[in-house]
Amino acid sequence: MVEKLLEILIVDDNLDFASSLKNILEFKGYNTTVAGDEQTTLILGREKAFDLAIIDTKLPDISGEKLVEKLSKLSSRTEYIITGQALLETANEAMRQRQVIAYETKPLNMDRLLAIITQVAECKQTEEV
Repeated sequence: MVEKLLEILIVDDNLDFASSLKNILEFKGYNTTVAGDEQTTLILGREKAFDLAIIDTKLPDISGEKLVEKLSKLSSRTEYIITGQALLETANEAMRQRQVIAYETKPLNMDRLLAIITQVAECKQTEEV
């Protein structure tokens, strides 16, 4: 069986943060794409099927939660991790959305994030078999 690389979309308006996260994930063997706003994200979402999207809760033109709603209409196979600093109610509401699998506060705990991503990769690999 050939292992499929996970396709990850990182959406964050802090391009230094997004770039650092991209470098870490690519070093771990994942394919990553970065976007910083709603329009770019939706264009990418129409062009490519992502397995996972890591989305900041506060973007310049839309909330991360609203962006998840829009992206999930483009693909039902994408899982979402919302990142940021939010109230517990916001985190709980995001988690109620079917495809939001985690809400991670910033600064990110990379070990925890990588563990979640590994779980997603394993689930996606099982689905392909």
